[in-house]
Amino acid sequence: MNRSSTVIVNTVILCTVNIIFTFVGIFLNSVVIVSLLNSQLRRKLCYFMILVLSCFDLAVVVVFHPLIIVLTVCWMPTGCDKVVEVWKWLQRLFTFSLTSLLTMTVERYFALVYPFFHHNYATRSRLMVVFLVFQLPFGVFYFLSKDDAKKYILLLIGAIFLVICGINLKLFCLSRAMRLRVDIPLGSLDNHGERNAASNKSKVSSANLGKISTCLLAVVCLFICYCPLFVFIGLELRNEIKKFDMYYITMKLWAETFLTLNSTLNCLIFFYKNSALRRHGMNLLKKCVSCCYERAGP
Repeated sequence: MNRSSTVIVNTVILCTVNIIFTFVGIFLNSVVIVSLLNSQLRRKLCYFMILVLSCFDLAVVVVFHPLIIVLTVCWMPTGCDKVVEVWKWLQRLFTFSLTSLLTMTVERYFALVYPFFHHNYATRSRLMVVFLVFQLPFGVFYFLSKDDAKKYILLLIGAIFLVICGINLKLFCLSRAMRLRVDIPLGSLDNHGERNAASNKSKVSSANLGKISTCLLAVVCLFICYCPLFVFIGLELRNEIKKFDMYYITMKLWAETFLTLNSTLNCLIFFYKNSALRRHGMNLLKKCVSCCYERAGP
């Protein structure tokens, strides 16, 4: 296969993937947002952070998939400074999604390890303050040189990923230990009391384990989607690829595509792992189908 054929095939595949996930990502994130807004689930902090994450993911899908399609078809090796500059500022949306996941992980940590503190002090407004604090380090790279900014972002994203991964692994181990341990309250030494205590403990631990395993699966998805970006930045910093060469452009667009795919895969994880969200989503879809059927009818 010659060079021109390779470019055509790569362009077709890139455009196809981004077109498909544009519609899928908009649809899934919209269903999550509308389902949570129309239910009482949003009052719970863990679901509130899912709502925040889905809002940023929707923005990422709406902006970056179409932009990648345009760059794939119309990319010019020269004269694209304005596009690159706009791209640089729009990339802030990725950091919003990343810090939303970090905030959600921290909230789950305090809910399990420090339940009294979480119950009395954790609120939606305070979670948003924490989210904004996590955003502050990303503002530094706008004042750095190009190469220093790339190194800084690479280290910062790597550090955040390690923090998220470490917290989730610790929570997963703690939750499994709690699930295996049955505490019998004083004054409930009869068999009926033991069964009730075991049942209640199992329900609470199962709920915590489910929420934590969801975060853990989201971390795995995050790692897979960010790996191509890490590889690309590493090769770029070592000057092992020529800038604005065909392979440079191809690797960059695929790295950004995988990065954007994470915003759709998060929704799939939430629907797969959360029965309450899945139920509300199905009810919403049934209502939409019913409305469409009524309007299309005689």
